[in-house]
Amino acid sequence: MKDLYNLLKDLKKNFFTKDYSLHKPYFDRGDENEVKKVVRSSWVSTKGFKTIEFEKKLKNYFNIKNTIAVNSGTSGLFLALRSLGVNSSDEVIVPNLSFIATGNVVYYCNATPHLVDIGNNDLNICPKKLNIHLSRYTKIKNNICINKKTGKKISAIIAVHVFGHMCNMVELKKISKKYKIPLIEDAAESLGSTFNGKKPGYYSDIAVLSFNGNKIVTAAAGGAVITKNTQIAKKIMSLATINNNKKTLYQDHKALGYN
Repeated sequence: MKDLYNLLKDLKKNFFTKDYSLHKPYFDRGDENEVKKVVRSSWVSTKGFKTIEFEKKLKNYFNIKNTIAVNSGTSGLFLALRSLGVNSSDEVIVPNLSFIATGNVVYYCNATPHLVDIGNNDLNICPKKLNIHLSRYTKIKNNICINKKTGKKISAIIAVHVFGHMCNMVELKKISKKYKIPLIEDAAESLGSTFNGKKPGYYSDIAVLSFNGNKIVTAAAGGAVITKNTQIAKKIMSLATINNNKKTLYQDHKALGYN
């Protein structure tokens, strides 16, 4: 705990501004002109031309074909869990140090956060501790990881890249496969980060970005979900919209959508 205390003290001293914000955005005249273009186009709703252009740039940057812009990183994490069918009979592994959104989205699904320990060196989920924890407290039954104490399914691992420092994704991917648990990256703070030269989304089933005002790139708000799995992407797109059937004049809604 002493090592962790000193690390947090150092972070407070060197990384936070006087008003304790992580990062203040910088806007220049070019940014102002781009906002004017959008306002003058009158397309300021969900899927405007700039949103589509932004999604394409993210696809090219991550080299992942499925990229879905949403209204916040929190929404992206929630949609990631919902696309995996997470519900009240499930548990989701989250680190015991993170921004509150990581735990909140589990509650949004009426599921239970299952806290696991972090490493002292990077504040991220410790793969060694996680592997020991899962081997001790879970079992595999019908290809499903079950908490032996609660009887609930462990339906996802959310790996948070704290302050943009990526988790050991190679080891977490091995654990994910070993215990049959989908792997989600909370990459809210790690646009531009890599692990072994690989960007968020490479090792995981789903990665989620944030464009909040204190992030590396900001749109004042917003987020994005990236995934290599086209079926997951289609599910997230349906959930992120109003889930309409485009063949019937947009008024036939097949299931719940969150808009």
